Amino acid sequence: MDGDRGDSYVKFPETLDELVPVNVGNGAPDALLKIDQLAVSNGHLVLTGWCSHPDLDLKIGGPGHLLIMRYERPDVARELGQPKSVKHGLCLLLSEFSNDEVTLSVGQTSVVLTLSKFDVASSVDVSPELSASLFETMSSLKLGAPIWQTCQMLMPAAPQPAALVCGALDHVIGTAVGTVVAGWVVHDQRSLVWIETHDGPALTLEKAYWHDRPDVRAHDPGLNIHDPKIGFLCDLQRSGPSFKLCGSTRKGRFQIAARDMGLVGGPLATVAKRLFEISTPRLDLAKRFEAVDLPHLSRLKQQTDAKSPAPKSSIQRYGKPPKAAAISIIVPLYGRIDLIEHQLLAFTLDDDFADQAEVIYVLDDPTLEMGLRGQAPVLHSICGVPFSVVSNGRNNGFANACNIGAEHARGETLIFMNSDVFPIQSGWAGGLAEALAHNSEIGIVSPRLLFPDGGIQHAGMKPKWRPALNIWSNLHPNMGFDPELDPNKKLAPVPLVSGACVAMRRRDFDAVDGWSTDYIVGDYEDSDLCLKLRELGLGVAYDPQINLTHMERQSLPHAGEASFREYITLLNGLRYSRRWHNVLKEMHHG
Repeated sequence: MDGDRGDSYVKFPETLDELVPVNVGNGAPDALLKIDQLAVSNGHLVLTGWCSHPDLDLKIGGPGHLLIMRYERPDVARELGQPKSVKHGLCLLLSEFSNDEVTLSVGQTSVVLTLSKFDVASSVDVSPELSASLFETMSSLKLGAPIWQTCQMLMPAAPQPAALVCGALDHVIGTAVGTVVAGWVVHDQRSLVWIETHDGPALTLEKAYWHDRPDVRAHDPGLNIHDPKIGFLCDLQRSGPSFKLCGSTRKGRFQIAARDMGLVGGPLATVAKRLFEISTPRLDLAKRFEAVDLPHLSRLKQQTDAKSPAPKSSIQRYGKPPKAAAISIIVPLYGRIDLIEHQLLAFTLDDDFADQAEVIYVLDDPTLEMGLRGQAPVLHSICGVPFSVVSNGRNNGFANACNIGAEHARGETLIFMNSDVFPIQSGWAGGLAEALAHNSEIGIVSPRLLFPDGGIQHAGMKPKWRPALNIWSNLHPNMGFDPELDPNKKLAPVPLVSGACVAMRRRDFDAVDGWSTDYIVGDYEDSDLCLKLRELGLGVAYDPQINLTHMERQSLPHAGEASFREYITLLNGLRYSRRWHNVLKEMHHG
């Protein structure tokens, strides 16, 4: 070694069997240092040993983070004739070491460790005292941090303490963007718990959604449960063939439960339905969806959109549409096509469809394509109204279907309507187009929609805050009233309108990039579209002088069972409320 380092700089011996004299300084007696083990674990250099002076400062030279633990060594205390409570033992963890030489400083003595001269192990023999010290260190660190992981890997395997920690994994649902894990666990402050993949790092349950599990409490009343929220549901951005629920006490780490992952693919609605099968308290669904379902499904949709090429649509025309189609009526089809006949028959009574309106049906359900191909020529021959059918070859959702229909439309006025909406007066399409033409400040307009019995179904919408669900929903004022009681007799501004039938200018549609495709299955796309137009400074209106009948949700017979629809509506409501909360709040109080 270089002579200018002084007597306090000692080259470490060739083996780990020798004691190293340490200069304590300040007139204090010299101490002894002993290195028992050198290992590299989880990318960290691990050094264990002991020092006869328990209070000396310890340092390791290197760029990485250093963690020093002192713990009891009864064997050393006995040999030195000191109380066993004195912490002679030492464990040092150094991250990001890159050189062969590492400098260990103890008191005023520096020792050079030339790693290549030693048999550096991949594991460390851990005494009960060191295990307890590792556990205390883990308890003070953020779970999953690099040094936490090293401490966890150094911990010895131990039997599961049945009276202290217990739990289960009930669901492990894997998708293309991660895994949703659900289960329950009971433990106290004398233990730690976490999730692991078969070969990955520890994953914290810190951001999990926690809820009551009365079924577990009823099954085993003897469980020492202080907080009834022992059930958990967590969104993990990791995949693997299996997952483990793990724990640790001062004595070591252990496995609590394990479960193989079940992979779920297919459309977004299929994945959502599988997640909804995980039972949690209904009154707390908004909190759960915010923490787990919504983030997971959002990532999945983002990846699906990025990987999926734009759908290649084809168009088939039946009859010759007007040469100068000023109005394009776009009708998405899903689940059923029998309503087309009734709609086309209503269009035959309207001169607009011979002079200026084209009809575009967008088939968003490939299972109906063969049936529609056979019926379309017959429908045209019966009704005489020209129309086109755009086929996507797959289900893309209501909003996507509307956007695809707009790509094929020729009109400067776009009217989007459901297949279960039927005109009851002629000139309705032209009337909506005129309302836009004569009112440049309006960006979207809707007719008044009536139930089949003649009562009001839609006369505009307004936002309503639902504190129990923590979302904004859409309220239909005057629903069910006789149209004679409608306070509006002519074109009137309203906060929002329903997408069952709306008209807008092509340029405004393009300016807001059309309908938002962020919502699953349906719900809230219409009010979202209204708010995007409001951001451009355009108003929203409805015209009570134009009336159509709306069968309401007859165009979506296969959208799912009631509970699925309820959950999807809540999920979409959370997404909508996140995006527009401040705007809706101001609108509500304005």
